[in-house]
Amino acid sequence: MRILALETSNRQTSLALLEAGSLVSERWLSAEPRVAQSLIPAIQDELKNAGWSSEDLQLIAVSQGPGSFTGLRVGITAAKTLAYAWQVPVLGVNTLEVIAHQAYYSQSSEDEGPFLEADRPLAVVMNAYRGQFFAAEFTGAPEQQCRTVKPTQLVQQEQWVQQLVTEQAISGPGLSLVEDSLPSTVQAVEAGRRLPRAAGVAQLAFVKSSSVATSSTDLNHQIFSLCPEYFRQSAAEEKRLVSPDS
Repeated sequence: MRILALETSNRQTSLALLEAGSLVSERWLSAEPRVAQSLIPAIQDELKNAGWSSEDLQLIAVSQGPGSFTGLRVGITAAKTLAYAWQVPVLGVNTLEVIAHQAYYSQSSEDEGPFLEADRPLAVVMNAYRGQFFAAEFTGAPEQQCRTVKPTQLVQQEQWVQQLVTEQAISGPGLSLVEDSLPSTVQAVEAGRRLPRAAGVAQLAFVKSSSVATSSTDLNHQIFSLCPEYFRQSAAEEKRLVSPDS
């Protein structure tokens, strides 16, 4: 199976190509406000460099959230547009699960191997701003699929740190916000695996791909039903709830 994967939930956008579970290439785009304009040309260049055409793809994978509202919209829109134009199945994957997968399973030839044993629980956090984290907990599982122990939710950053237990395994880009207050007994995943990357999106999508629809009817429904999962309301929406008459 050949997969094109997009990761746009953070400012550091990336895209990757995967074939039969092995990483073919991964490309990082500069953290710039015009990433929406550079993403499609970068995808075309990456396919050309690999000697692939759109007809060679069996799946397009994309991080579905949580993450940046703008980034998720850009990635999901690009994935849906290409999937519709090329008539290729599309699959959205949870951003925090991608980070967990990167901790449990090797992602590229440069990796030395898994960071965590499959049965070791892992807490993952991303910055949700306003003093909050997007947080979830996972363990590894057979067939290289993570099992969700606690689904994605909003938590206060200080509260999350306080509830950490001895030798707790933790990961995610949110750790940089609380690094100085982390207990010395926790086991933080190495920095290179904390940021969600397109290679992780591709590998996670590969192990989930048996559930991807292939018929033309299911394919169109799948494409149009894919939406970002923000896991919170925007600041404007929250403000309207507080001041409904404003």
